Amino acid sequence: MSLYIGFGRTFNPKAKVVQVDIDSAEIGRNRPADLGVVGDLTGVLKKLSRYITENSIELNFGPWLKKASSWRDKEQIKGDKLRSSNKKPIHPVRVAKAVEDVLGSEGVVVIDGGDTQTWTDGHYRVKNPGHYVKGGPLGCMGVGVPFALGTKVACPEKQVALITGDGAVGMNFMEFETAIRHKIPFVAIVCNDQAWGMTKHQLEITYGKKHPKVGVDLDLTPFHEIVKVLGGYGELVSDPKELNGAIERAFSSGVPALINVVTDPNAISGATYAITEMMMSVNRK
Repeated sequence: MSLYIGFGRTFNPKAKVVQVDIDSAEIGRNRPADLGVVGDLTGVLKKLSRYITENSIELNFGPWLKKASSWRDKEQIKGDKLRSSNKKPIHPVRVAKAVEDVLGSEGVVVIDGGDTQTWTDGHYRVKNPGHYVKGGPLGCMGVGVPFALGTKVACPEKQVALITGDGAVGMNFMEFETAIRHKIPFVAIVCNDQAWGMTKHQLEITYGKKHPKVGVDLDLTPFHEIVKVLGGYGELVSDPKELNGAIERAFSSGVPALINVVTDPNAISGATYAITEMMMSVNRK
């Protein structure tokens, strides 16, 4: 019951919860379980499937699948509009689409950030396994540049792109000097909304936009210029029509590169809403 499902709090309160975990201490830890099963998940599911087959139990997931498919199709329509949008400031999904276009199916994309990571997770279309690298829901923010470095060293024949937020990239930004010194080329595309976006949006959802916020606004940091001073390649992009060309030039430069993209400060991901609601529900209790 991880962060992505509100540690179990997003489930229907009337639903019966069966929790399977190899560690008995985890049973009922985040939300009380109606039935706790201690065991390896693979083994438990195999035994459950065998029992269902041997006892001719018929399960009807039709209505649920129909509802889920309908929701998915509606969300995909929204996502397709964002992927093709040429509105300014640029939406993070439009950035992900541009990277996807340039990298193709053989390039490896590395993800970092808060809202940036969530938008990319939901809309970047991965064609091959092992070509999407990220820290996971409980990973550390700021790992993007080091992860991109490691990915390029591990796969020198592949093009490697990092999609990250401006807050996240600043955490380990000087590893660009490592990349330049050791001639390890990759391209970072920074979604620069000039804020700790996810945190800022959480505060606005919780207390309102007019409520004072401290420490969440950032300047338009010229990361691209810093990379150029270090010996790499950099560009600033504010027009979505220039995204593909800028990314292609960055890869063609043959050196570590950064495309600094001015993105929409009002783009709030579904994860931000979900996490905020989860925290607010705890406080209401």
